[in-house]
Parts: sequence; structure tokens; C-alpha cells
Amino acid sequence: VESPLSKPVRIGNSPPSAPEVAVEPPEPRTGTPLRCGVARPAVDPDGDPITYGYRWRVGGKPDGLKGAVVPGTKVRKGSVWTCRAVATDGSLESEPATAQVEVANSPPGSPEVNLLPLAPKAGDELRCEVVRAAKDVDGDPVTYEFRWYLDGKLQPFAPTSVAVKGRLVKSGQRWVCGAVALDGALRGREARSREVKVAPAEPP
Repeated sequence: VESPLSKPVRIGNSPPSAPEVAVEPPEPRTGTPLRCGVARPAVDPDGDPITYGYRWRVGGKPDGLKGAVVPGTKVRKGSVWTCRAVATDGSLESEPATAQVEVANSPPGSPEVNLLPLAPKAGDELRCEVVRAAKDVDGDPVTYEFRWYLDGKLQPFAPTSVAVKGRLVKSGQRWVCGAVALDGALRGREARSREVKVAPAEPP
């Protein structure tokens, strides 16, 4: 008696598993390109080769970008970017994986300052002048704190002190002024003037 033969069974294609993704850098700032990287690759149970597709959303709305990278020109302070990635075996797609970052505030740059007068004499008032404003890549308004150094030592003046009264300016002293830009949350790097040496006052 011949054994009955089973009918052939076709093994269907299976979709790959979902990958794990991460957006780099994790704390971006204005102008920093974003990249959606695969933190854990997808696995295809059939052994098929896998590729990945990417979509981006900003502020919860589709941005239209399809690649893994967001150009830095599109990255602005406070915006929230979400990467959506799927793995595909050429026929079927995995469940989507997502990762999200928020663009952080950037500190302002440094200004350029001069200490005036350039050749002070005893009794002259000294002034710290911002000759080139600090730039803030986020477009935030910038204010300044001022610092004064006498013979290399920081003086306990108020940060709003843009001038040193003449009665404090003595012959032989060496003065430097500094300025720090603030955007309301972060400080930039201090900029300093060149050092000036106080000459004796001219005789009456």
C-alpha cells in the first residue's frame, strides 16, 4: 500500500522585527545636524537583507524629510524632532520605531571690549565699552555683565558697573575690564580688554 503524500506547503515571507533607534546628538543646539541612528538592528526571520526607511516630524507635524539626517539649517532652539524608522526586507516592513530630542538653548558668544581711555591718568574715570556685540545663534536678546580687574585681581563691583570712578584710579595701577554676554538663561565666555597702566596726573 502506498503512503499518501502530503500536499506541498509554501512558506510565506515574514516581516523583520522593529529596530531600536536613537537621535544623535542627544542634546542638540541650534545649527547642529541631527542623525537617526540604529541602536539595535532589526532581525529578519527569513534571513533576508534589511534596509531602513526614515521619516521626521517636528513639533508633532511631518517635516517631509525621508533620510537619516536633518540638516543643521533646519534645527532651531526649542523645536522637538521625532525620527520614525522602519526596517524592510524589500517586501514587508517592520513595526515603526521612534526616538525624540528637543533642541536646547545655546549660550551667547563673546563680545569685544575696550577699556577707555587707552592711556588713562590718575583721577580719570575708566569705562568698559562693548565695541563688537556678542552674537546669539538662537536670536535671543543679549545683555552684559561687567568685571573689573585691578593688578590682576577681580574687584567686588556690581556686574552693572560699566565704569570705575576717577577717585579710585591711582598712578601705577594696572586695569583690565571684562564683559560676559547673557541670554537670560546662559552666560557666554568672558571677553577682556587689553591692560592699561595708569600714569601720574598732570600737574595743575
